[in-house]
Amino acid sequence: MEHPVLSAFEATMKRNILRYHVGQVMFCPTCRNIMDARRAVEVDLMRGPELLSSVVACAPCADKQVDAVRKMAEKHGYTLTVNDGRKLFARPARKANKVVEA
Repeated sequence: MEHPVLSAFEATMKRNILRYHVGQVMFCPTCRNIMDARRAVEVDLMRGPELLSSVVACAPCADKQVDAVRKMAEKHGYTLTVNDGRKLFARPARKANKVVEA
């Protein structure tokens, strides 16, 4: 079981890294739309512990390309790490207000 403090730290770290990369890029390299960290996806191509490439794109463009890139990476023995802003910045569902009848 993962320690709750470490998992919270890791989630915060991933959100901040994604914010930083989106701020550096500003526009999606595929569709040229302005990006928001909450709707951006970062894809890292790794060979063991070594980072080979990192790309940030808007969610619709990343959704179209991630599966093909993942297959190609596995074919060559690389690993693909995907940090999806839609999941990292997801808000918990609100609790419904209880109605108390008198």
